[in-house]
Amino acid sequence: MFVAGSDRNIREIKQKEGERKNDPAFMANKGEWVVRYEEQVMFSQLIPSMNCRAFFAGVAEANKPGSIHLLKYPFEKISEI
Repeated sequence: MFVAGSDRNIREIKQKEGERKNDPAFMANKGEWVVRYEEQVMFSQLIPSMNCRAFFAGVAEANKPGSIHLLKYPFEKISEI
C-alpha cells in the first residue's frame, strides 16, 4: 500500500505477517513503512496505473490547483500536467 502524507513524502506500508489484510487503519498503525519518494509539493491522492508501473499523483498546493504529477515506479517524476 502506498500513501501520500502532509510531510511531502510518499511511503510504502508493508503489512506484517499474520495481520489483518483488509483494514488500512490497522496497517498504518502496526505496519512497517519506508519513504519511497520525496518532493517539494504535497500530494493529495495517489492512483496507480493498471499494471502499477506508474502513479498519478494529485497535487494539494494552493499555487498549483488541479496539477497532476505522473510518476514512474519506483517513483521517478516523468511529467507534470
